[in-house]
Amino acid sequence: MPLPKKIHYAERKKIERLLNEETPIKDIAYELGVSRELLYRELRKGGYKGKETKTYKAEAAQMKS
Repeated sequence: MPLPKKIHYAERKKIERLLNEETPIKDIAYELGVSRELLYRELRKGGYKGKETKTYKAEAAQMKS
């Protein structure tokens, strides 16, 4: 079984930009080549809490990695 892909800072900035453009989560996951589960874990690192808080900060996620 292959290891999950690690998300790097450049990809975190891309996630931040795509979320600000209101790109659907499934499309972001597809574009990055990761599962939605991995993307949601990454989003939580950056402060994203779904309907409560839809903001994601790449810097915050980077510091938690």
